[in-house]
Amino acid sequence: MTAYMSAMVLFFDVEYATLVPVLLHTKPLMGLFIIMLIVLNRKDTRTWVSLGIASVALLFLVLRTYFGSALMIPEWVLYTSFVFAIWYNGNFRYFYRYIRFRLA
Repeated sequence: MTAYMSAMVLFFDVEYATLVPVLLHTKPLMGLFIIMLIVLNRKDTRTWVSLGIASVALLFLVLRTYFGSALMIPEWVLYTSFVFAIWYNGNFRYFYRYIRFRLA
């Protein structure tokens, strides 16, 4: 639940131009926090896939935050990647089985 909430906070793109010295590092720190929570909630191979997705999203988030370029990827794509990584590690298989066998 904490990982989901951290990922949702990333979506709140508050204009923090006046607080840049204080808040510049918050989004990458939240990304690291999400990765830490995925590691603590390790399952099986899902954890490795989730870590891969979240790590790539964190890499692009760091590039976008500190260097201003991330191959023109919108921020919402990065945040959605974090949410999907958390979801995949948590209960994606249950949802997939439910859709597959319930609707078939």
